[in-house]
Amino acid sequence: MHMLSSFTFANRLLDRQSFAADETGAVTVDWVVLCALVVALTVLALQMMTTGTTGLTDSTASYMTDMVKN
Repeated sequence: MHMLSSFTFANRLLDRQSFAADETGAVTVDWVVLCALVVALTVLALQMMTTGTTGLTDSTASYMTDMVKN
């Protein structure tokens, strides 16, 4: 069965009009792009949060150090 589906796909590749009109897999491509966008935005958000919390932590540590010295 797998050999038959490969043969059918090869025939579609050879028939350019059929291949150009075939929309099989278009939804998969849409989902891959959507998931990649969600992952990229999540990574960007985490990077921004890490930068912000690191700055806040440094400021808090500096403030507490100054309070202990005085």
